[in-house]
Amino acid sequence: TGVAATLLNGSTYFNSMKLPGMGGCGKLPDEALITRWQSVGLLIIDETSFISRKQLWTIHQRLTTLRPASKTQLFGGVHIVLSGDFFQLTSQSKAVFTHPDALVDDNDKAGGSSSEDGDEDGNAGQKARKRQAARLENIKGYLLWSLGLNCAVELLENYRQRHDPEFAAAVNRLRTNSISLADIRFFNQFVISPTHQPPPGTFFATCSNKERCAANLASFYSYLAALPIDPGHPQSWR
Repeated sequence: TGVAATLLNGSTYFNSMKLPGMGGCGKLPDEALITRWQSVGLLIIDETSFISRKQLWTIHQRLTTLRPASKTQLFGGVHIVLSGDFFQLTSQSKAVFTHPDALVDDNDKAGGSSSEDGDEDGNAGQKARKRQAARLENIKGYLLWSLGLNCAVELLENYRQRHDPEFAAAVNRLRTNSISLADIRFFNQFVISPTHQPPPGTFFATCSNKERCAANLASFYSYLAALPIDPGHPQSWR
């Protein structure tokens, strides 16, 4: 994501390659961008479970454009390291490894219209061609996932929870959708409610940026309230 990439002094792959849209590579890159990519030998892409077959194919196409001298090589001769958790987006992760014979989009499932439907303005035929083009890109992306990646490393230890094996085991069962009622009760111990507040300074997670900002603002107000007040100017710190 953009925030995580910024923290690492990096960039999203979408921005670093100046991709105008995931539907295709669009306009040719300028000379400055091409020059920049000549010295790149390794591209690390995190959050792999977010990358579809079509997106991986688009990345390959763009890299071959950015590195014309290596355009016949996979990913333009750049070594690719993909990291992430395939359990994070299971449906997407399963799809990237689905055999091309099983690739059927929603229009195909619904028996979508074709050029023979009698659409006078040709919209149906255009849609059918777009579906076919997307299907071919998905097949090419599947082949990249299946044949272009030649090494896999699985990390088995949860580094963040390495000092709390009970919590680490429960988190792993949650990750693989194999939690028990005991796990649910265990996690509910950490839910914040009006009657169950964490100790001051505790780190906690929120479901949205809006909730995070509200929590940060409340913490800031608590900090201000604890500051000493000048008797002569009781409202000065506000």
